Amino acid sequence: MVLSVGQALDRAREDAVVVRIHVGGEWLTGRVVASDGHGVALEETDGALVVVRTEAVLGVRLPGTRPTRHVQSERVDPAPRAPSPFS
Repeated sequence: MVLSVGQALDRAREDAVVVRIHVGGEWLTGRVVASDGHGVALEETDGALVVVRTEAVLGVRLPGTRPTRHVQSERVDPAPRAPSPFS
């Protein structure tokens, strides 16, 4: 599996997790609040907003306890499932 910096930033934004990004020899910590393919906006833990060009990001450090993402198949379940009385 090949994962690009852009894909990692998009996943971090979708999952709203705190990440660390490596830019210009420094690690910045915060949440990705926007990413458009050209740049990324990172809200740091102190509330500051940092905007950098995506190609300037050398690495993205994602937390190890991320929720598992399942790839949805094209198969359609023919019968909807009734809610469980135990939930």
